[in-house]
Amino acid sequence: MNEKAQSPMRSRRQDQFILALLEHPTLEKAAAAVGVSDVTLWRSLQRPEFAEAYRKARREAFSQSVARLQHAVAGHDRP
Repeated sequence: MNEKAQSPMRSRRQDQFILALLEHPTLEKAAAAVGVSDVTLWRSLQRPEFAEAYRKARREAFSQSVARLQHAVAGHDRP
């Protein structure tokens, strides 16, 4: 997810929550990284609009990772 490309419907705080969820392996660690309780972050995930924004960011991050791997593999196929 491009950190500077913020949706007009989301707040900066929500973008920070999403980034933390993408960067950390657990909800607890993501919450600690942004300085909120895990309950606060969990409640955010219960809101449909936030959950959808998180799913979209996660799909985008996964797609970018796959594309990088494919590019790296393609670069090693050449003599």
